[in-house]
Amino acid sequence: MESVNSTKFLEIFGDVAAKGFINPIILTDVRIGFSIQKSYPEGIRFKPAKNEFGVADNVAVIWVVCEEKRVSEDGLAPIRFRISMMSTYRAKNWDYDYSDKECPTRESVIQSSKTPKPMDLDLVGEYFYDQNRNILVDSGGNEVLGVAILEELFLEHCNSVHLIKGAKRRAKAYIDSLPVRILSAIIPIIAIILKKIFGRTLDESLDRSTYLDGYLPKNLKVTEDDFIELAGYRAAKRVIVIYAFIVALFCLFYLPTNPGTYLDELVGSDFLLIVHTILFLVILDVVIPQGLFRLLNSLIRIRKWFLNRQLSRVFR
Repeated sequence: MESVNSTKFLEIFGDVAAKGFINPIILTDVRIGFSIQKSYPEGIRFKPAKNEFGVADNVAVIWVVCEEKRVSEDGLAPIRFRISMMSTYRAKNWDYDYSDKECPTRESVIQSSKTPKPMDLDLVGEYFYDQNRNILVDSGGNEVLGVAILEELFLEHCNSVHLIKGAKRRAKAYIDSLPVRILSAIIPIIAIILKKIFGRTLDESLDRSTYLDGYLPKNLKVTEDDFIELAGYRAAKRVIVIYAFIVALFCLFYLPTNPGTYLDELVGSDFLLIVHTILFLVILDVVIPQGLFRLLNSLIRIRKWFLNRQLSRVFR
């Protein structure tokens, strides 16, 4: 692999310009890799934004990386492909400047946003660089043309917006992302319950990604002025309100009590009432919030597992 650099690797892909691929750029963050672009055809549902001269702003970009560190014993190095849509104007500028004639017009940006966007696609583990023969091969060891791989990936990228041809791809992407989307919907609900019902707030740490790694115990907080003392126990105001509501329902359905029963003894004893009040408040103010907090962190870890699983499919 020492004799191959990014420039020579690009040459192996053949006459890419003849197939409409433009602007090849050598990657700087890897030893062997390049990116290349191609304009979208007019016949697909996606409509790129254009400037006042009719020049399309959006192009498909394909990144190609040779995983030289993962070369097999028979000299095959896997090649990683990724294709995504890019705005050429925003790649050079901070944002759209509609007063700039080179910038796509505001109207075309709005119209483009209303059309379906081609899906980002990854292709890993299907094609390899054979360092012994200095060619590209498929998983069966058969020689393939690099430009044909690029065309195949570009076509599938464009077909992802097709109602029929892209249905399978969209359905698979929806199913693959479903667990993460479900968990991402449940996690905020638990956080809202902790805040609205149990008076707990969750503060994120600057040195920690809570989205991936969850919250630390110190992140679960309640403000000092949000406490009320009841029966010698200080609890969050919202917890006291919940407790009072539950007691009111209890009185509504179970009073008066039958003589000689446990409830009768409980109602008639100040000591037992205090003990049960404190116990119930501890459950409401400590046990349940801590349980929800642990559940929330567990769901975050499960979501991270699903995200890592998706990444492993891409970078396996």
